[in-house]
Amino acid sequence: MVFWRCLVDASTLEALFRKLKSLETVPLGQLGGRICTVVEETGFPVETWFKSNPYTHESNFVPNLLELIPAKTLLILDRGFWNFRFFEELNLG
Repeated sequence: MVFWRCLVDASTLEALFRKLKSLETVPLGQLGGRICTVVEETGFPVETWFKSNPYTHESNFVPNLLELIPAKTLLILDRGFWNFRFFEELNLG
């Protein structure tokens, strides 16, 4: 029986520096969006998703995650993914 082990984390991208000509009109301090990455136990990224809204909650990445992970996967998640409906979907899937 083979288990796939991975960790999942989402992070808000820091404000963009306005050193590029294309970013001159971007308001000062604007956050760069939200990114979520799945990393396998070897340390290599498996998948990365991006949302332009920096205030996107981790739960918005759950549908992508459910499509990606096979059965019998050991997930290591941070508290942002804490959601009983998500856990129920994992158990039923």
